[in-house]
Amino acid sequence: MTFSYGGNYDMTTNWNSRAFTNAIGYLADRGTDEVLIFEKDGIQVHENFTDSEATDVKAIQKSLFALMIGIAVDRRIVEVSDPLHKYLPKGWTGLPETDEKRLTIQHLLTMTTGMNDALEPAGEIGVTWRYNNTAYNYLKRVLTEQTGRPLQELTEEWICNPLGMTQTKWVERDSLLPDGRNVTGLEMSGHDMAQLGLLILNGGSRSSGRLISNSYWQRMLSPGSSTNPAWCFMWWRNDQDHFMTPYVDKTFYRPVIPEAPASLIFSQGLEENRIFVDPTRRRVIVRRGGPAVKPGERHNFDRHLWTLMQQIWSDT
Repeated sequence: MTFSYGGNYDMTTNWNSRAFTNAIGYLADRGTDEVLIFEKDGIQVHENFTDSEATDVKAIQKSLFALMIGIAVDRRIVEVSDPLHKYLPKGWTGLPETDEKRLTIQHLLTMTTGMNDALEPAGEIGVTWRYNNTAYNYLKRVLTEQTGRPLQELTEEWICNPLGMTQTKWVERDSLLPDGRNVTGLEMSGHDMAQLGLLILNGGSRSSGRLISNSYWQRMLSPGSSTNPAWCFMWWRNDQDHFMTPYVDKTFYRPVIPEAPASLIFSQGLEENRIFVDPTRRRVIVRRGGPAVKPGERHNFDRHLWTLMQQIWSDT
């Protein structure tokens, strides 16, 4: 696969050019459609692409939606501590009624619902970490019903328009939730993904002011549970000594990406869609594309990529 160069940007003079070529070559060989790098004050210093059209970026949508919840909290539409029975009908889960009443918005954000994908008991509420895409999707229902507005309209007004994101769109998937509603995916371009990263890099602010309050921003990026402290409100952090991953019932006792900076904050979606935010070096890196790892292949994409990336900036 050959990348096309997407612009005449000023390459930082103290980058290791050979290491940079190696990293870009690795990404090209791993099904990548777009790579974007922004530095310091949001200056785009590199872009490679084979296809810049928006695609479904999988779980990256959760990180965007965590920001949507933050805006709703700031506007006093919801609170993260709100019990979900305040917004959803009785029996929306398969839990006993007393447990269903205990569920809050925060439990869905931190993936500590104590439920399986059928929304039945599978652990302890507020303690057991289990990645639950089904439960998460009910947050969209909460927000649309509380505002009386479609999800796309809210996303454009609250996120896309303020950040200059023009290729972000919710699309229906074929799968259905237990309430009969379609699960929705989110199509994004690499540029739009980078705008989310830059917002995180700048502490929830944009040029015209804060998009979300500092109090919510701090809460959103704090460890979500003792079971999986690397998972926050649907963003990951790299400075914790243990973590769990989706669909793997195992605890790993190390940072998520040991080769990356400890201060790294990131969003990751299936097929290795990534938004990496490096606050120490003031840098945002985006990778969008198809699967970077073949089925059954024993290969850690993130660890290998960051081994190569660190060589680029080893002297910076």
